[in-house]
Amino acid sequence: MRKLRNAIILSLFILLTGALSCGQTGQSTSVNGQKLFTVIRGDLFINVKGTGHIETTREVRLSFSTSGKIDKVYVEEGDSVNQGDVLAQIETDALELALSEAIVNHEEAQIAVFEMEINLKNAEIALEKAQDTYKWPELEVAEADVEEAETNLQYAIDHGYEALILRYSALLEAAEKRLNAMLSGADPDEVVIKKLQLEKTNQSLELAERSLELANQSLNFARKQLDEAAIVAPFRGIVASIDTEEGDVIIASNPVVHLVDLAILELLVEIDEMDIAKVEQNQEVIVHMDALPETSFEGVVNTIYPLPAQTTGLVMYNVKITIELLEKSDIKVGMRAIADIVIDKKSNILKIPSQAIKQDSTGRHIVQVLEGNKLLERIITTGISNGFETEIISGLSENEVVAY
Repeated sequence: MRKLRNAIILSLFILLTGALSCGQTGQSTSVNGQKLFTVIRGDLFINVKGTGHIETTREVRLSFSTSGKIDKVYVEEGDSVNQGDVLAQIETDALELALSEAIVNHEEAQIAVFEMEINLKNAEIALEKAQDTYKWPELEVAEADVEEAETNLQYAIDHGYEALILRYSALLEAAEKRLNAMLSGADPDEVVIKKLQLEKTNQSLELAERSLELANQSLNFARKQLDEAAIVAPFRGIVASIDTEEGDVIIASNPVVHLVDLAILELLVEIDEMDIAKVEQNQEVIVHMDALPETSFEGVVNTIYPLPAQTTGLVMYNVKITIELLEKSDIKVGMRAIADIVIDKKSNILKIPSQAIKQDSTGRHIVQVLEGNKLLERIITTGISNGFETEIISGLSENEVVAY
């Protein structure tokens, strides 16, 4: 790309002076008032030119999400910052207090839920006891007696012990009567009361869970506000402006710091309708700025807009060019810039000034070649041309001298 830049600067010099400077060999003394040039090898570029102004690809106006008093401003206009750097801070005493209160309320809500869960379990147990007075532990013993009597009776039946069958049948009948009496011993009124208490406890638990959810939201909000009490750079860039000072009281969402990314810039240029068809995405571009005449920058065609923008009767098309700056430069957003879009290029070719090429009566390209001390016409075949230099495909050799 450095060779590309130098070659285009050379072409611009030719445009301004109307003469070709070719290093060791160039314009010499005239012959019969004609200028002499030596055929050389070199690179040839065909460019499409456009003008526009430098823009940034990424910028943001940063603000606080909450109102407050500016405690610290850590940067100044023009400072370079990295992603994650803290740029400004508001006072956090009130926010820290709000966070502490939110933490306490959240813990109290957690305790309330835990207590309600215990109360609910106790209410369930109380209802079970009310429904069955002898459940604890008399009913379990009675149930075990029935099971034992059933087992013994079955054993007697299996072995044909008639005396034992009668005995265990009587014991089973007695155990079942005792169990049934226990099961029918619940107080209906007490059961109703315990059911109501269980329902109320369940409602209290639901309310406590909702309170815990609100306390959790309040805690997250308090933490978020404290975290956002500092403005942090979202990307690497330059501080373009600061709209506050330490001690100022600012309102939430009001811009405080204007941050721009100057690592990658854009240039929006206008291209004439006669040239736009030659422009393609990803073509190389050399960018020059009026304010920095001795410096050029490398770019690439990013976007070609499909719709025309008519200006003073002319049909022009916008083309967006991306400029990547690998080192710190003096380029500024808003600077007027000229873009040379390279639409074709050839390397190590024979070339001469376009002014030296004429046409004969049949339309063939001819040049005057110095042979000895005479100028003789010679037919040549040409290739690409940028209007100032033209490629010679055949008819001339390197270091021959042509005149015009």
